[in-house]
Amino acid sequence: MQRIALPTVLALQAVMYCSAAGQTFPPGHPNFYPTAERPIGWRGDGTGAWPGATPVKVWNAATGKNIVWKTPMPGPSFSQPIVVGDKVFTLADPNWLICLSARNGSILWQKQVDHTTLMPPETAAKARDAIAFWDDQFMQYAIWLDLERGYKTQLPQAQIDKALKASADHDFQVNAPGQANFSMIGRADPLWDRCWKDQADYSLYYFGHWEGILTHTFPTPVSDGEHVFVNMSNDQVACYDLEGNCKWMIWDRPARAKATEHHVRYAMSPLLIGEKLIVTACGEMRAYDKATGRKLWGVFHQKDFGSYWVKVSPPVHMRLHFEGKPFDVLLSPGSGIYRLSDGKVIGSLPELQGYEGSTALTDGEIYVRKDAPDGGPATRIAGRFKVINPDRVEFAETWRNLGKTKSGNTTDILFDGWIYSPTSGVRMELTSGKAADLPLSRGRYCAPVLGGNVMISLSGGSYGFREKKPGVMNAAIIDLNDPSKAAVLEDAFVDKRYEEDQAYRLRWRWRGNGESMSNSSPTLQGNRMFFRTVGYLWCVGDCP
Repeated sequence: MQRIALPTVLALQAVMYCSAAGQTFPPGHPNFYPTAERPIGWRGDGTGAWPGATPVKVWNAATGKNIVWKTPMPGPSFSQPIVVGDKVFTLADPNWLICLSARNGSILWQKQVDHTTLMPPETAAKARDAIAFWDDQFMQYAIWLDLERGYKTQLPQAQIDKALKASADHDFQVNAPGQANFSMIGRADPLWDRCWKDQADYSLYYFGHWEGILTHTFPTPVSDGEHVFVNMSNDQVACYDLEGNCKWMIWDRPARAKATEHHVRYAMSPLLIGEKLIVTACGEMRAYDKATGRKLWGVFHQKDFGSYWVKVSPPVHMRLHFEGKPFDVLLSPGSGIYRLSDGKVIGSLPELQGYEGSTALTDGEIYVRKDAPDGGPATRIAGRFKVINPDRVEFAETWRNLGKTKSGNTTDILFDGWIYSPTSGVRMELTSGKAADLPLSRGRYCAPVLGGNVMISLSGGSYGFREKKPGVMNAAIIDLNDPSKAAVLEDAFVDKRYEEDQAYRLRWRWRGNGESMSNSSPTLQGNRMFFRTVGYLWCVGDCP
């Protein structure tokens, strides 16, 4: 295996950058602070690289070694936490935005981003009645599922009898092992029609297929250092200041969204670009004025923006130039190139097979996308853009890499001219696609991160009856200065919340075929790593 020399990575840990506004620091540096020009959100700045961070290489959740704190959460979330100064922001189902102290994990405030507060009073009352109805139905389903799976229960017999009666009255279903697309209720069940009606009327999602694995709070918040912006799966979008005051909130379900199509899993992480907040959900990409929440434009394209089942990653922003002036575009996970100013389609990207679970990468000049099969090799395509005129942008492919190892749908890391994919066991030159080996780590669901010269790739953590070690995640630690000495931490995160907290499991056991512990990705800041599992927010680092 080749040795990887990364002097630039090491140098960046100690170098301050200068700008007209004063000193700034690379992402991950203890003094890094987001601004409107350098917002922080999904994958940090979008690359998954935190060059200013110095993460620890050894920790153990079972023994507590280098676990600074862990804080129980009111509900699960696969959202990535973000750090703004001394505060950490995370989400929790059904609609919580939570602010914690980065120092000790104490909850400073938490707010419900409740879309029913935006409805007319009569509609809101009906929506809340529907929420109560579906919460109760799901509880009966979860109790029945526990009985089917052989979980130990200490529930009163009356509750068990109620669940058994509900299962007799309704067509509760469980998918077969390995089957992703399942339904919790059969289509002939009367609940089926009510499910679709309540979805269309109130943006409520309960007994569906597959989307529950991603939680209702899948998107990662984004911050400009003064505010935190969130969007969730009930079609709500909101802005809060750092003290928890709601500056604005809207309920925006696209009029063209089909009433008979689930889209809860299709609320993707928002982007901040200048004064615009970009949100994609339910087949529509929208731009809002970040100061007021006023909708500037929306473009509906079913196969580009999440309503179609294979496109589930956020768009990517690139700043091109035309006649010496900046020209901003948004690149969809499907095939469209969109103009940022008004959302107009002005070009196309090469199609790839498989759903876009991984986010495309760019260094501002070269754009790289890959398909994202659950199993099998991933194809990566790289290229550059040329603005022909304001209504036409062309993509020119520069290289195509046909993967030879299984990839999964996680997002790679881009840093210093290299693409790192520990899940595929390769690194690639950004300009040529030429590949070299990296230690293979099967981090199938959690996107890896790079802190300084240390790469962290997480895997495991499912709760299914097929799991040998449920609720436990391992971490592959790869030092890029000597990747041959990659180490695996067996008990990186241990989250037994579903097993040990029956009330939590029955309230939040979304998935019919086991439950995944996390689809998140770590956030790095200085010596600290923040990570979200279904039951907790964790902080890892050197302990006094």
